[in-house]
Amino acid sequence: MDPNRWRRKDIADKLWIIKKGKNDSMMNKKKVFQALLIFLITVSISCAAYSSTYNRGQIYLYGEAHSVDSILDEEFQLWSEYYHRDGLRYLFVELPFYSAEFLNLWMETDSDELLNELWKELRGTDGGTSLSKDFYRQIKRECPETIFCGTDVGHQYTTTGERYLKYLREHGQVDSVYYKRAQEVINQGKSFYHKNGMDARAYRENMMVENFVWKFNQLKGESIMGIYGSAHIGNGNKSYSFSVNPNMATQLDEKYPGEIHTEDLAKNYDDFVPCEKDVLVIKGKGYPAWMWGEVPVDIKGKPYNYAKVWELREGSEDFENIPVSEWNILDSSYPCTVGYGKIYILDFYNEDAFGERHLFRSDKKSMEDGSLVTRELIFKE
Repeated sequence: MDPNRWRRKDIADKLWIIKKGKNDSMMNKKKVFQALLIFLITVSISCAAYSSTYNRGQIYLYGEAHSVDSILDEEFQLWSEYYHRDGLRYLFVELPFYSAEFLNLWMETDSDELLNELWKELRGTDGGTSLSKDFYRQIKRECPETIFCGTDVGHQYTTTGERYLKYLREHGQVDSVYYKRAQEVINQGKSFYHKNGMDARAYRENMMVENFVWKFNQLKGESIMGIYGSAHIGNGNKSYSFSVNPNMATQLDEKYPGEIHTEDLAKNYDDFVPCEKDVLVIKGKGYPAWMWGEVPVDIKGKPYNYAKVWELREGSEDFENIPVSEWNILDSSYPCTVGYGKIYILDFYNEDAFGERHLFRSDKKSMEDGSLVTRELIFKE
């Protein structure tokens, strides 16, 4: 018998044990590595899911009554805070795509030429007032990196829309996404103005949602603030005759759950508080008066953008027997509650320059539908 047999076997057994131990150790390391890899992948997927769910851009929407001084002031303060404190740069507005793009071009210039041209084309609209114009000027001064994003349908498509396409052609951008988008919004405007009543309102609301989503999804997680008429955001204490259900904010909330934050700034707006008090001199006599705001009222054939509306607080009796013309304005066009037999003064402006003044007297009784009419006074020379 070989005396070294058991020694060799013992050594072999030990070598096998050592080898097995090494194999087991390698297997354990492999399993640990696989487990660690699975863990890291799981954490990565969870973080991505968390990020996509909870770290997406937030949407802060504010409803307004258009061209109200106090509301515009509040909107600017809100935007200034988002801009300087939170670093927001995108401000969504109730304008067509191409109108907002002209605002962005104006932001890069040293003059108001582009702004003035745009406001000529906004003549007669609720936003085409000097108050709104000053709002944008203030943004340019104090928040100069603001980027405007217009999400309305193609209003003013024959003027502003076509002018923007011409601008792009002149700058060799016919094949750009800007040109294509402007054309799409112009077509929306054509469709909107060929519809009537609730069909037109519902179409516009849906297109405003579509346009909003188109732009917001390009921002890749950026938070934004938006300013829209209250009918598109919520229901304040006014009667929004053009509201649609579901409105824009409701539809957006379904698309971006948890990201939409709304506040109706017009909800607590008090139209019994005048913007300004002064004494107006009429036919050589001073009358205490309140200024209620601006309205987009036209005089046919005259280049006026808007009118400031005053109401006499005293002395209405001096105008009781003044004859009236055929020019009349319904109470719904005024930025205040029209009273019976009151005198209202409309000062018409072209841009920021005063044009002419007209006086109106409201009827002493309502019409059959409950509305009041104001009629222009005719003074003898």
